[in-house]
Amino acid sequence: MKDVVAIYARISQEKDDIDISIPQQIEQGKTFAKAKGLDYQIYKDEGYSGTLPATERPAMYQLLQDIVKKDSKIKILWGREMFRLYRGNIPKMEIQMVCKKHNVDIYYADKKFNSADALEKLMDNMLGVMGEFYVDLTKQNVKQAIRKNFDDGKAHGIAPYGYTTDENKRLTIDEEQAKWVRKMFEWHIGGMGVTSIANKLMDMGVQTMYDPDKTRYSKKWDRTTVYGILNNKLYYGFRTHNDWRVVDRKRELISSREIEVPHLAIIDEMTYNESSLAFEQLKSYTGKRTWHKYLLGGLLYCSYCGSRYNGRSDNRNEDVYRCNTKRNGSCKNRDIRKSYIERFIWVYISDGQILLDSLLNRRNGDYENNIELLTNELKALENRKEKLNSEWSRAIHFAVSGELTESELRPEKERITKEKAEVSLKIKNIDKQIKALSMNSNLRGQIEEDFENITGYKYNGVLSNMDDLRTYWSARDKVLHKSYPYNEKQKFLNKYLNEITVNYINGLFKLTIKFNLPIENKTVYMDRKFYVALDYESKRTYDLGHPKKHNFPNNLNSLISSVKKLEENSI
Repeated sequence: MKDVVAIYARISQEKDDIDISIPQQIEQGKTFAKAKGLDYQIYKDEGYSGTLPATERPAMYQLLQDIVKKDSKIKILWGREMFRLYRGNIPKMEIQMVCKKHNVDIYYADKKFNSADALEKLMDNMLGVMGEFYVDLTKQNVKQAIRKNFDDGKAHGIAPYGYTTDENKRLTIDEEQAKWVRKMFEWHIGGMGVTSIANKLMDMGVQTMYDPDKTRYSKKWDRTTVYGILNNKLYYGFRTHNDWRVVDRKRELISSREIEVPHLAIIDEMTYNESSLAFEQLKSYTGKRTWHKYLLGGLLYCSYCGSRYNGRSDNRNEDVYRCNTKRNGSCKNRDIRKSYIERFIWVYISDGQILLDSLLNRRNGDYENNIELLTNELKALENRKEKLNSEWSRAIHFAVSGELTESELRPEKERITKEKAEVSLKIKNIDKQIKALSMNSNLRGQIEEDFENITGYKYNGVLSNMDDLRTYWSARDKVLHKSYPYNEKQKFLNKYLNEITVNYINGLFKLTIKFNLPIENKTVYMDRKFYVALDYESKRTYDLGHPKKHNFPNNLNSLISSVKKLEENSI
């Protein structure tokens, strides 16, 4: 095997025609190797400064490791110029020391560096100092340019995904890309993680910002790109500029500014905050996603620890819903069998007694009272949101003034961000409820339409007075459990249900059902063997369809007695 030329190509950032691209550097290196009659091996660092030590540049670090191997064939380290290999004396000394020890010549383009020549060594050291000074000067000029572009409303470099620039370099919305930005937020709020979103974009053939002339962009979507989009405030109309400095290889915030740019908003603030909360919710998921298999995925929560109940198979290979923290032993709440809870919730919600009777038969005065209560709650939340904005401004002030370090402020900033997202989501939900109450007739019509789609019957207000109740129940059972598409069931439940908390207490399952509607929470009890269920408020009873034969009256009486004792003890 021939000796090898190690071709090292590096670029800190895209500089259009001013800098030499990595492909151009590599081609020149290949020409050099061919002229020497040697093989070559390519090492490239993209987006890494030449002032960084070799250990902090992945390709350079790998190159040096390859040099020190016993069977190494590398005899020449080639860079288009000295500044490609290093800027500054520390990285220069590291690289030159390794090369000298292992008899590797260093070439800057076609010129061999001769460390034995005192004058050449002096010039090399002077160039190293000048290179370091050039980097510092460039950083200063770049920061000034970024600040000016920020103040002028212009883009600096490449526009973020979803935007383009006009002839004056001002940002404008790219509608084709913007629709995918909205989709990303929608999918994330719906429960998809960043990796799943990236994979979906690839499957759908959505183009990235890839440009063959700008090698820093990939043809493929990845989780890092999606994460960056979902955390960029620009998408809801706020542009942020942070000034940082590096001290002992750690970044410190110098200043932070935020300006409102409503004309650049692709989504609203509520959507952004819902997406932020989704990051917290998705942390509770571990393992494979199973929403396609579990009808109530994303709706069940543990009353003990607040974690989600996720679909799992137990040690008997039975499908169950289980508290997510039970896996590490921190929660003792009981599993609940998938088949029984899904069948019950579907029948309970879709039979008209909950969504329709509870909502449609309310008096107009109830709606007016609720609107007043919700409006007062909305005002309180708006005030809390303003207070959180003030707390955020103070946190930035402490960081900029140096009174607190970024690491000291991080927990407080995370708390404010999380609470602000939660408050914004509550504001959105209350606003929806107020609109729903104000447009009462429209809400009724929508629910009646959904009910008719499920059961095949028009709601007449009193289900028990239907002409042929037996025919109704037979047809309804067929539609509910056989004919109604699974995805439509899931869509229906997520439309009207907010969450269901599960509490196993004294041998009973206590389910608290919360709605995305202006109706009160419902409490339902189930026995631990899943024979019967009881709606605590209406006293309506349900047979859960257990495959084993059982004495329904006896099991029901036992459940009612247990519920009575439980409620009496809780008073």
